[in-house]
Amino acid sequence: MPRGPNVKKPPTDRIDCAVRVAEISVGLETEERRKPSVRARSGRTGAKVQAGNLTREARSAAAKRTASLRWK
Repeated sequence: MPRGPNVKKPPTDRIDCAVRVAEISVGLETEERRKPSVRARSGRTGAKVQAGNLTREARSAAAKRTASLRWK
């Protein structure tokens, strides 16, 4: 019975991490990079469109509003 994808788990301690970095650097193992999700890509696209449609003052006001909410 299959037990899931055959993916190597991330290192759990410093020695495992060092070994993995060494394996990647000498080419014994490749670092797997996941593609960004569709939601992430569409979010970036929407942000670029919105930034292009707003005036400089409106972008500044939105950034200030966001910063004040973030640093509450």
